[in-house]
Amino acid sequence: VMPEMGGFEVLEHLQKKNNKIPILVFSNLAQDEEKERALKLGAKAYFVKSETDIDQVAELIRTGIENDS
Repeated sequence: VMPEMGGFEVLEHLQKKNNKIPILVFSNLAQDEEKERALKLGAKAYFVKSETDIDQVAELIRTGIENDS
């Protein structure tokens, strides 16, 4: 939970600004709907914190974030 606005609101704001910076989402929400929504709003990858090994994140960065996860 973020203080000023939620994660989806941040993604919506960045999408309106034509953000070119790759965004990786780390969340406790594991529902497919949440992941789909984040990716639709421009996130390059969506990780569920309890299911993610740091090596997965490092590999994504190493191989290039443009390859959606």
